[in-house]
Order: sequence, then C-alpha cells, then structure tokens
Amino acid sequence: MILNTQRPAGSRRISLVPLIDVVFILLLFFMLSTSLLAKKQLNMAFASNESLDAFSETRVIMLMSDDGLIAVDEQEFDSKDPRLLRELISRLGDASLSIDTAQKVSTQALITLLDRLRNAGATSVSLLAPESDEV
Repeated sequence: MILNTQRPAGSRRISLVPLIDVVFILLLFFMLSTSLLAKKQLNMAFASNESLDAFSETRVIMLMSDDGLIAVDEQEFDSKDPRLLRELISRLGDASLSIDTAQKVSTQALITLLDRLRNAGATSVSLLAPESDEV
C-alpha cells in the first residue's frame, strides 16, 4: 500500500480567523484599560451675594470685557499688566476675592483672569453665581 504524503500545491493558505480573534482581544483590552474621561477638573467655590454681606473682607472684582479690563471699587484696571495686578493684590491684603462678570464675557476671559490672579499671588478666589437662570 502506497500512501501519498505530498500536499496539493493549492491548499497552503493562511487562516485569518486567529488573526481576527487576536485583534478583537486587543481591542477589548485597550477599550477596558483606557479611561475615556479627562481627569482635568477645576474646583471652584461659588459665592452668593448674600454670603458677601456676611464677610466684610470679601472684595468683588468685576470682569468687564474679554480684553481683560477689570473693575475693583469702581476703579478700572488692565489685568494684562502683571505688576499692576501684584500691586492690587498686595493692596487688598488678605481679603478674599470674588469674581463677577459682565454679560457676554467669554469663559476663556474668566479663566485667563483666574490664571493672572494666581500668578500675581491671589490665594482665595471665588466666582459669583449668576443672578438669573440664563447662562
């Protein structure tokens, strides 16, 4: 009895089924091990107008425009000047600061002002909650 041990030339194919299984396992691994939410959060304290009356050492900074124009005690300042901001912070002393914004001021302008105040040495800064429900 003679056995034919040679394979036909056309039967040498690479099976893609194991490759697809490996790709799906890798996909599942990366989906489960990756966090999809950014962990960048900014904790802010919101002060109400009633709470400002209780603390005499709270000063309100009004952000007037997107250009960085601020008003403190009815005096206007340009928040782009770091020297002027440092002088303002040192003049206010240990008073906590509350930021209020004029209408149509962008969120980016508010964040920029917060960064500038932090760089100028402000330690206690909060945001005033809007009086109306419209944001």
